Amino acid sequence: GEAFGPLIALAGEERVRLGLATGGEPDPKPTPAEQASDRAIMRRGLEWCARHGITSIQNMDGNLHQLELLSEIEAEGGLLCRVQVPFHYKNFMTLDMLDKASDMAERYNGEWLSSGMVKVFYDGVLDSWTAVMVEPYADRPDWLGEPLFTPQQFIDLAVAVDRRGLQIAVHSIGDGAVRAVLDGYEAAQKANGRRDSRHRVEHIEVVTAADIP
Repeated sequence: GEAFGPLIALAGEERVRLGLATGGEPDPKPTPAEQASDRAIMRRGLEWCARHGITSIQNMDGNLHQLELLSEIEAEGGLLCRVQVPFHYKNFMTLDMLDKASDMAERYNGEWLSSGMVKVFYDGVLDSWTAVMVEPYADRPDWLGEPLFTPQQFIDLAVAVDRRGLQIAVHSIGDGAVRAVLDGYEAAQKANGRRDSRHRVEHIEVVTAADIP
């Protein structure tokens, strides 16, 4: 953070990264000059994707500010690949804040620009012992990781998101996190019925054999 934080701030990227950091929006609202700068950053990214033959991306930082910028780029004919931007649900939020996810999905549902997804982090990574494991870490025998939700909190979230007809994508590195997320998806299916939900478990590094169908 100390090394590249000032560069990110100088480039204005703290605004377009807010979805990842807080799930929120720039406050105060960016000035026209700042919005133009943010659009320019996004245009460069889209041009890079197009040069490398990438035709579809998912910008998992996830906020409305990004969608609005991308919509303006699309209106100008500059959206060079299909883009999906989710709503990022953080563990300090309440379920009523999913209204924003539904609003984003309703406003942006085109072929080239869409939302319709809720992004969640359930755990961290193995390197820092924050990935959630079923069994303790070999080098920390009293430690199972750091879940960002309790299993019941995630079940409640999964049921609520699924009920709205939205897709869920959850960062789940450890096998304990994977199990909790799968339990949440199972609960959502039982509560709301089967549909073509395509909920996702992202970035899996460890999974327990018992959790593989």
